[in-house]
Amino acid sequence: MRSAGWGGSNTLRYQTFSLSLVCTYPQHLKQITNSSNDFHKRKMKKKKIMIYCQHLAGMGHLVRCREVIRRLVETFDVCFVSGGQIVPQFQMPPQVEIAQLPGLWQQGTELLPLDTDMSIEETRAQRKLLLLDTFEHFQPDCLITECFPFSKLSMKYELQPLMETAKASTRPVRIICSLRDLIMTQPLSLEAKEKRATKICQLINRFYDAVLFHSDGNFQRLEDCFPQVENLNCDIVYTGYVAQSAAEPVASSAEILDIDESKPAIVVSAGGGRHGYPLLNAVIAASEPIAERCPHHIYMFAGPFMPEADFLKLQQAAAKHPNLTLRRYTALFLEYLRKADLSISLGGYSTTMNL
Repeated sequence: MRSAGWGGSNTLRYQTFSLSLVCTYPQHLKQITNSSNDFHKRKMKKKKIMIYCQHLAGMGHLVRCREVIRRLVETFDVCFVSGGQIVPQFQMPPQVEIAQLPGLWQQGTELLPLDTDMSIEETRAQRKLLLLDTFEHFQPDCLITECFPFSKLSMKYELQPLMETAKASTRPVRIICSLRDLIMTQPLSLEAKEKRATKICQLINRFYDAVLFHSDGNFQRLEDCFPQVENLNCDIVYTGYVAQSAAEPVASSAEILDIDESKPAIVVSAGGGRHGYPLLNAVIAASEPIAERCPHHIYMFAGPFMPEADFLKLQQAAAKHPNLTLRRYTALFLEYLRKADLSISLGGYSTTMNL
């Protein structure tokens, strides 16, 4: 393992417990992608980065990728490959080339196609071909996989052929893992964890040039949740935490920030929403007795992936409470948080960093 970001000319310019990704992120990618003389021959052209993201249950991966991409487009041409459910109001920077694979989501441990007219076998086959076609079309200098192989090992069927293609390319293609701060949190037996860690090390050492770990090394280090880090033969770069910047995507003209500033504002959110019903239902039940002691207004966002049946139950319950506004999703979520006196959430990466 080679750890970067702490001393000499390579030191990352982030503060302790930094809550935002700093501009040195593109600099580290320049350092990695420029390690071959062939890149200097093409220095007049912008380097190209292809980013693969698969969100199966929530939106954290998607939100984190967008913020990373916002910084990368300042320096690189970027192609974003998404394999999850589309969120209509969720906007990427306009400079980005977007490739949408046939969507997958996860129920328990089972992968399911979002298009119910397609079998999982058909979906997987189409995705694998489209992924390779996108690589050949875009011709990236660098390939970033979001979280894989530390998670999403079920996507190995399409990512390993992609990385094999990248490694076999006549031009050098650097492969990087973009990784959040907490991994390997599933309740697995010690034997299962060791087996999984072995697979991860094998994939990293075979294909990857670096792991960008989105944490502050003074607070959370990779070895805290992945003790086998010393077995990784690549650079480990601590980027600092990734939070949404002030430059939010422009919402549609029909959407406005609708907050009654005469009362304390409580913002309740559940990320993508697939697992948010119990929390939101509990908040609705508690809203009336709380209002008797402290007048307030609740702004509740269920999430675009919450099952329709659960959302309808929340709508029926919320209709009885004039101090509660329920919506599925807003592109202005960061603005609502800024106006909030209290945030109630599932405490995911993105919401925690926003706060």
